Amino acid sequence: MKRYAYLDIEATHTNWNDAEIIEVGLIVKDEDGDVLDHFESLIRPQNLIDEGITELTGISQNMVDNAPEFYKVAPKLYEKLQDTIIVAHKASFDYEILKKSFTPLGFELRNKTVCTLEMSQRLVPDLYSYSLLSLCHLFGIKQTRSHRAMDDAISLSELHLSLVLLDCENRDIETYFPHHQKLIDSTKANPGIIIIRDGRKSEIFKTENIKRKLRELLKVSPSNRKRLVHHTTIKTIPSASLIKAGLNYSNAKKAKYPFCIYYFKSKAGRIILKYGETKNYKNIVYYTHSETEARKALKSLIPSSAKSRLVYRDPNDKASDALELNSQIERKIRNLNLLHKNYLVGSVAKHEGKYQYIVIKSSQLYANFSSPMRIESPSQINFSKLRFKSITPRVFMSLNHSLKWIRQQRQKTDYVIELKEKCFSKSSPRKS
Repeated sequence: MKRYAYLDIEATHTNWNDAEIIEVGLIVKDEDGDVLDHFESLIRPQNLIDEGITELTGISQNMVDNAPEFYKVAPKLYEKLQDTIIVAHKASFDYEILKKSFTPLGFELRNKTVCTLEMSQRLVPDLYSYSLLSLCHLFGIKQTRSHRAMDDAISLSELHLSLVLLDCENRDIETYFPHHQKLIDSTKANPGIIIIRDGRKSEIFKTENIKRKLRELLKVSPSNRKRLVHHTTIKTIPSASLIKAGLNYSNAKKAKYPFCIYYFKSKAGRIILKYGETKNYKNIVYYTHSETEARKALKSLIPSSAKSRLVYRDPNDKASDALELNSQIERKIRNLNLLHKNYLVGSVAKHEGKYQYIVIKSSQLYANFSSPMRIESPSQINFSKLRFKSITPRVFMSLNHSLKWIRQQRQKTDYVIELKEKCFSKSSPRKS
């Protein structure tokens, strides 16, 4: 089994030819990441430490005045490095200054080396900075102190593990960066949304199982590479209900629906479908992101035998064939738009001790509330106390999409009860 010696050296300056070692940090691990050995020591140089180095590392002249000179720690350090692969950030510096210091003492350094700086540049191109601090931030590695040898050696070992995983991303086994594995382990299998930010934009996902979705999104694989190495934060917003997760997704996404499909009836009673700008029409059956999307959705609703007559008003409409065509169109509209009825949607499981519910009144109003009680019948709800809100285009599409999703679920996160109009008749819904 390979043994890796994670090495960090602090020196009097950055040119290894003239620099002297002032601190050594070493941690030896096996391929599984288990710690086998370690070494840490301040080193007293022959020359004084420059003020700039003290400012960078926090190591002052007073700190090293009573420290051993390198020749005193060299035998022990050399022994610990035997049969190891030396891993360092900018290995050419750490390896060469160590080799230069060992040689006059009769110790010959011939270890293989791995440079995490070069690995990072190869595996994560186009970063602004490849400093150890920046890379640790990128891979979610916590650092207690930077530019102190042992702390940097520990951080280096975790960075190397993440880079090895990324370099072996084509393997069949399911692997995750350690900080992502911790996130997945601490996340419950609730419905909800996941927001992944990379500093410039966000990826937002709605899911019926946050834990499972995180495993899919954060698995080390070629398809996830860009997400894994460029994200800055990952935020999860769990809920008990998929339809509640849909509303959270809608708010986070801030999607716009400037176009819609609407209908009216001809003199002969035939349903006429058109598309136009959302703000201008009533009797809207569907909203879309663009005019092109609206046009495609409209074509899917119109029976092929009557497209030309239904897109535009036909002055020669006859009542005789309106009934059959209307029936076809209404059936397609019901499949596209599920909000033509009243619903109670409840979560199957609790979140933070409560079930989550949403009441939908046709395509006009909705209210959401939580309760520790499982509601099985509309008689358990006091509709007069619900605070209803108007269903905006964004909410309309969110509710409609979630209802379709719930229909198709095998493992139900939500249950749906159809409500009769009389449920609301005793008292008008209170609108906020």
